[in-house]
Formats: sequence, structure tokens, C-alpha cells
Amino acid sequence: MLSTILLLLPLIYSVPYKNGDVGVQIELPTESAISATSQLPPFCMISSSNSGAIWHLRLDRSANPSELNPKDYVHFIRSRRVDPEGTKVLADSALTIRGNWENQGIPGVRGVRGEALAAGQKLPSTVEIAGWWLVVQESEGVFGWLAIPTFGRQMLVAGIFTSKDVWDTHGGMLVEALESLQLLDPVALITEKINGLDAASVIISTLNKQTVRPLVGFHEWRRIQSIDENGVVQDEIGYLQVSVTAGNNKELNDVREESPTPPNGIIVTLRSRILIHPETGVVVDTVGKYWMSWDGKDERWSNKITRWLDRAKTVKSETGLRNRAALGSAQPTILVMQQESNSIVTEEPFKAATQEPWLPRALIWVMGPLLKNADSQRFVWYCYDNPGKPKITTRTDVLTKNSDGTKTITTTFDSAGDTLRTIVDHDGRLVQQVQQGSFLITGSSKDVLQRIWQPKNLW
Repeated sequence: MLSTILLLLPLIYSVPYKNGDVGVQIELPTESAISATSQLPPFCMISSSNSGAIWHLRLDRSANPSELNPKDYVHFIRSRRVDPEGTKVLADSALTIRGNWENQGIPGVRGVRGEALAAGQKLPSTVEIAGWWLVVQESEGVFGWLAIPTFGRQMLVAGIFTSKDVWDTHGGMLVEALESLQLLDPVALITEKINGLDAASVIISTLNKQTVRPLVGFHEWRRIQSIDENGVVQDEIGYLQVSVTAGNNKELNDVREESPTPPNGIIVTLRSRILIHPETGVVVDTVGKYWMSWDGKDERWSNKITRWLDRAKTVKSETGLRNRAALGSAQPTILVMQQESNSIVTEEPFKAATQEPWLPRALIWVMGPLLKNADSQRFVWYCYDNPGKPKITTRTDVLTKNSDGTKTITTTFDSAGDTLRTIVDHDGRLVQQVQQGSFLITGSSKDVLQRIWQPKNLW
């Protein structure tokens, strides 16, 4: 929900990262960032976000037509390079990967009693996979490769590169991450995604004036706090206000018309104030307006992010639009323009074709009310996102019902590593949301937030 935080605060992952193209899930180390991904060939690159301890972990799914065992596969990789003089072998041994597996048989898998499973058998809930781990140290740094047999004559290969000093201090952490690896069946993942797309398409197809108008009048204050790894609140970070009104796209320009146009959709207005680092005093204010037509096929938005400290400030603005399909334009496109106030260089506009089911930007702020009547299931949609730079991404929302009548929405973004866990009440109002295990956002009130922030002169 709060993309402002995802954009402005450091990404420190503490939740499993799943990549369907590679077919893997891994518990990422803290201070990690997904630096690159690819569908063809399937790989992802995970890098340290700590400039004082740089390391890189690459996960590849590669062909293994000769059905080499993991040890021979790893040594084949090493044979393709020349070891410089003085190279030392730090590890050359089996590495057992443990986890909960519910996929079809994989060569080399051993069950809980140690018996080998034949390909095609159903796996027990807990199994072990014997991979092979090779680490060498040379003058340029430390290189490591882990090979694990996976589905369809393929091999999952994890490659690590870092310096000797970083390996000495962080090597154990990286090995723990590798031991958390879980293989995912690409076929099962595709089926799961198709079902999620179908469920999201049903929601989008029902958008019209009658179903969307109940969102009008929604108003909510949200409190933002930082938390530690145990969920204990550390600092007050900020607050935000979300409201929904009926309106038309012309109102985004704040121009009063002599003859007002009747509402042709909704406008979601966001106002937030975030104290990024309390010790520095830098404040980030966001004002955004997101218009969507009643049927969700047209949208416009405009937001402004202002960073300030005393009298110094910088402003970044973004405007975006998406038009419905029309004669001569069979596929809808999205156009986004960003501008820095202190830059003389105009950024290249972002333009891309959209796919269905498309989640309008206005709705990401009111997912609770949107899904309050939905049953427990998985929804997969395409949407626009801008954590760093604009892009089209895949968003997955898994809705589950809780015993106390609330619902939990677990949100992930395609290949981004970000996970949001949101609890909403029966009306769809926010109870709490945990982002990346580091930030807690809770439903609040104007009075409570004013008492916190007015003494700090930040209300």
C-alpha cells in the first residue's frame, strides 16, 4: 500500500523470496536487494545493499542433458575457467538442502528415512536434497558454486562472488541462505498464476458505477512506525491520510470549472508525512491524487514528493495516464512522466502497453475495501510500480480469512522481493500492515496522530 516507504527507505529483506522463472524460494540475508532478473535465460541476482560489505549471489536454472551429478556439474563449471596461481580451495563437499517440499520427485532427493525417491513419486513433507558446494579463494576474491538437481534434467546453480574479508565475516550468513533454498515446480507455478489471473479478472470485470460508488466516502488515517526483528516498535516514522471522493479527471489539475463536470469516476487522495531518518531530521511529504473511471479502464494520477530539511528542499513529481482501447489503439498503453525540481534534465517518459487484468493505480490504496467481500483465494494482476524507476510488474494478493473475522492480504511483487502483510477488518479498514519485517502501519485517528506529531512541529 505505502509505495512511498518502499521508494524512500532502504530495502532490508527478512521474508522468503520466490522466483517462479528460476523455480526457487530462498530466505534472503538481511541487507539484500534483488539487483537483476531474467526469464530467458532464467536467473536472478541478489546483491548486498550494504556498501561496506559487498557480495553477489546469482541463481540460475540450467540444462543438464547429460544428467551429471551435482559434484561433477560444479567441477565442470570450474573447469571452464583458469585458476590463477595461489588459488585455494576453501570447500569441496556435499551440502544438504532441507525444507518442506510438495512437488514431484527430483533426482537425488532423499526422504526423511533416508531412502532414495524415484523420479515421479510424490515427496513427503520433509526431505533432503544433496547438492555439491565448491568454494575457491584467489587474488580477485572468493568464488563459490552450489549445484542442486531440479525438475526435468535441469540443475539449479547458485554462484557467489565476494572479497576475502567479506567472506570471512559474512560467509556463514550466505551459506545459511543457501541451506534455506526450496525448489518450486515451474508447471505448478504456471497453473497457480493462471488461476490467480482468472480470479483477478473477475474482480476487474465487475468494476462499474454501481460497484465502485460504495468506495466513495472512505477515509482513513494510518500510523507508521519502525519495528525490530521481534516486532517491537522502535520509532514513530510518520503518518498518512487516504480518502475517496467522486470526481472527474479534470479535478487533478486543481482548476475550478465554471460549469463543473459531473463525476465520471473516483479520486483517491493520499497525503503523507514521513521522517525517514529521525536522527537527521529529513522529512518527506507526499501529496497524490489518483483518478479512475467507474469501469477502471481509464486513469490519471498526479503526485508530488517533497524532501525537506529546514529551508532546503527537493521536489519530485510524477504524472501518469492510461486510456482504454479505442479504434486505432487496440491495446491500452500507460504513459508516465517524472520530473526533479532541481534537475535541468527532463527524464525520458515511460511508455508501455498494459495487460489484463490491470489493477488501476487508484485501487492499490484501497485494497481492503475492494476485497472485503471476496473469498479466500489468490489474485494476480498487472500494475504500474515505481520503486526506483517506472516499470510494469505482476502483483499477487493472497487473501485468507482469520478466526476473529479479520482478513489477511499477503502481497508480493514479481521478482522484487517485497512482501506486505496486511490485516483488514470486516469493512476492509486497515488493522495493521507489516512491510519487509521492518515497518508497521496501523489504522489510527487524527487525534492520536496529532498528539504525536504536533509537539515535534510536524503536523
